[in-house]
Amino acid sequence: MKKVIYLLVFNCLGFTSGISAALKPIAEKVEEKKQQHQYFEKVSPFTLASDQAMPEVSEVVTESTILSLNGTEIEKVLTRQPENVFLSLPGNNGVIIDLELYKAEIFTPDFTVVTSNGEPVVLPAAMHYRGIIKGDVN
Repeated sequence: MKKVIYLLVFNCLGFTSGISAALKPIAEKVEEKKQQHQYFEKVSPFTLASDQAMPEVSEVVTESTILSLNGTEIEKVLTRQPENVFLSLPGNNGVIIDLELYKAEIFTPDFTVVTSNGEPVVLPAAMHYRGIIKGDVN
């Protein structure tokens, strides 16, 4: 009987680790941070804008969601520079898309930008994030 229980437990553990192994790298990193109980700071820098905010959009596309950026909220994020964020994007008809993001370095240490004259360009400070739509590991 003990052998059967051990076998069941072992198979269950193997199954769950197999699930995490099947995740794509970005989803796996998000899951790893959540399993480590890392905090995802909730940020909502966007609000729904009125359709009248950009009437020319309706001339080009049939369905769209226009968002307004809240500069104060962006400033807060830039000041705090959270490692992980939970970003909510409002949509039409009450639909909200929640993103689970982690800070990522997108440049190599030796990355530079130069003009055609060979002059170095100083890049403004920036933060970059990668992640997934909550509940969608693909």
